[in-house]
Amino acid sequence: MNTCTHTAGVGDSPPNWTVTFRENHAVNRIVLYNRFDSADVPCCPERLMHFGLQTFNANYSPVFSYRDAGDTALLTYTVTVPDAQRHVLINGIRVDSNIQVLTLCEVQAFGECAPGTWGLECKNKCNPSCGTSCDVENGLCQSCIGFSSPPTCDIECESNQWGINCHQNCSTQCYVQSCNSRTGVCDKGCNGYNDPPFCTVPCPRTTWGLNCMGSCSNCIEMSCDKQSGKCDKGCDGYSNPPICNTECTSGLWGRDCRYSCSSHCSNTSCDRHSGICDEGCNGYDNFPDCNQKCLPGKWGANCTNRCNNCVNRSCDHVSGKCSAACEVGYINFPDCSPAPSQVQENPLLNTVIGLGIALGVACAFSIVLLVLMFARKRKGTLIETKRDPPNYDTATSGKEYFRQYETAVTKDPYQNACTSYEKTREQRTLEKSNAQPYKVYEEDTNAMNEYESIGLNKF
Repeated sequence: MNTCTHTAGVGDSPPNWTVTFRENHAVNRIVLYNRFDSADVPCCPERLMHFGLQTFNANYSPVFSYRDAGDTALLTYTVTVPDAQRHVLINGIRVDSNIQVLTLCEVQAFGECAPGTWGLECKNKCNPSCGTSCDVENGLCQSCIGFSSPPTCDIECESNQWGINCHQNCSTQCYVQSCNSRTGVCDKGCNGYNDPPFCTVPCPRTTWGLNCMGSCSNCIEMSCDKQSGKCDKGCDGYSNPPICNTECTSGLWGRDCRYSCSSHCSNTSCDRHSGICDEGCNGYDNFPDCNQKCLPGKWGANCTNRCNNCVNRSCDHVSGKCSAACEVGYINFPDCSPAPSQVQENPLLNTVIGLGIALGVACAFSIVLLVLMFARKRKGTLIETKRDPPNYDTATSGKEYFRQYETAVTKDPYQNACTSYEKTREQRTLEKSNAQPYKVYEEDTNAMNEYESIGLNKF
């Protein structure tokens, strides 16, 4: 070296040399040059032995420190900054010595631009797709963050990939395995986890799926896979494990619909999860458990029916069929249905009966009226007799008189009509059970017409 510098040797404790940069830089290597004259005139190489080197930031706080421990003086000393500090921006370098005088011929600092910058003065900004660094000379991306095509970085990662050149896969804990292409955090929620976007806390026992919003309600003990939702212990009231989305058919319940509903249930219908009757009991009471048999005399739905047609009110508690015999008026044991009536109802027959009653009343009234009239006529005859008594010369003539009177009464057509009507009524009553309503009606009608005709003419 042709030029060197050294400290005064007086007043420095310890002697040191410091350089401050105009801008902060990231330094990864520092080279110190020692004074080393020709072999003929050697001078002072020991002045740099056991030197100390320190870098500091803009606040003059230490960033990196180094102390030489060699036993021999060297022409040059190269100090490499560890990876942990090489990207840390520093504002200057300080060198000190353990001896009275410090001699330096040259100090060189090598480094990189600050992360995200490039160029001779590190004033150019790297493409954001390059991440935190790019080539310091041309700015091209050495690797891409969230893209897969260095150095241009213009092809974005697939939805399930992320990171440098898209070499990392999104976590399966992300919903549909989708994540941010640059950071890797889940961008559509969690699958089987409930703390988006990081997705590290598993779902509680009874939940699953997107941010644990799904319920394992169709599963035995509500236990299912946290990500797929498939029941891992079987279905509860459903028949197609592990999906468990097809309800049990009517009459079945329980794990994978293996069990039949109790015959105590009305229509053999029960809750598909618990098996308890859901439409009432059949031959049993205490709904919905349906475990108490109907009391004697009752049967059917919730024991609300009574064994009314059976002797001693004794019947089967489920079907209602009589156990011993039918009550009087019922037939077809054990069903015991009502016996049919001996006389069938007939509207025409009812009309004839009503008409017959009316004629009977009218006929009785006519007879009474006829008797009164006869009595009045006889009284008149007697009066006339007193005034002008007949000449009964012999008993024979008197007897003949009364005979003629009785004959006249007997031959009275009005009286004969009533007698004919009464006979017709008696005949109707006898023929009623022979189901001849039309004949009876015809005879009654003829008698009535005759009665009315004679009565009108007589009076």
